[in-house]
Amino acid sequence: MNDSNRSSRTPSLAVIGVGNPYRGDDGIGIYLMEQIKQDNTIDQGIEYIDGGIGGMNLFHKMSSYPRVLLVDAVNCGKQPGDYVFFSAEAITSSNKMSSLVSTHGSDLFEVIQQVRGFNEHPPDIYVFGVQPEDVSLRKDFSEGITKNLSVLVSELKQRIDALI
Repeated sequence: MNDSNRSSRTPSLAVIGVGNPYRGDDGIGIYLMEQIKQDNTIDQGIEYIDGGIGGMNLFHKMSSYPRVLLVDAVNCGKQPGDYVFFSAEAITSSNKMSSLVSTHGSDLFEVIQQVRGFNEHPPDIYVFGVQPEDVSLRKDFSEGITKNLSVLVSELKQRIDALI
């Protein structure tokens, strides 16, 4: 949403793409966020944010919204290009979810826990995580990601529609 279209009220959902576009599949979060941002059929009440490689800079961004959807490459034990969708509550309430690892290490999940722990009214936080195949220095996606791009965009749109 550009500044001329922004209302004075806080959008109800922040879609935050996380990743490094120079590390192959690690850039999938930012890529998918940008694809959804360009689709003007679902942008009401949504703020689109490039979260870079994550870290503590996300703390204040996530704290500013009632609902947050993080889009990132997440090692989840699936086939490259597959995805998982879960709430932040599932990270702490499930041993299976605690084994998920962002390609940025545990710091993304630590930031989620800190946002939930330090805020009196923490946002509802969700993660759309895509299984990477190759996060080496490269600007293109692996074959596993590339062949699933249209499915990933479609699935992410459906998740966003359900959250707004």
